[in-house]
Amino acid sequence: MTPHRKNYMKQYNLAHKDRINAKERAWHNTRPLYNSVKLAKQRAKISGLPFDLDDQKLFQPVYCPVLGIKIDYDRSGTKKTARPNSPSLDRTVPARGYVQANVRVISHRANTIKQDATAEELEAVLTYVRRVA
Repeated sequence: MTPHRKNYMKQYNLAHKDRINAKERAWHNTRPLYNSVKLAKQRAKISGLPFDLDDQKLFQPVYCPVLGIKIDYDRSGTKKTARPNSPSLDRTVPARGYVQANVRVISHRANTIKQDATAEELEAVLTYVRRVA
């Protein structure tokens, strides 16, 4: 890109920022898992894991299959940080990578809870919470 063209595009983008942002939000709302899959592809490449995900072929549940909370796929008007009810990609068996049969969509909260805990640790926490409550 020539310096003149680059400067023109910069000025254009600044002058039409609201319209460009609205178009981007609208596009991302038609493909709410696009960024998640894109980032998963980068993680798979860095880690040397298999990858064959397509954001349009992933099942998008209305409610989190783990916690039962409603998953909010709408990203309009929000910051890019994940909220507890944001969609998150969960690898059932982490070593198998990001392949269609190994990935499901759950809430960010559920994925954070199970991120690095073993089943035994989760059971210990559950036992503790039940005993204290």
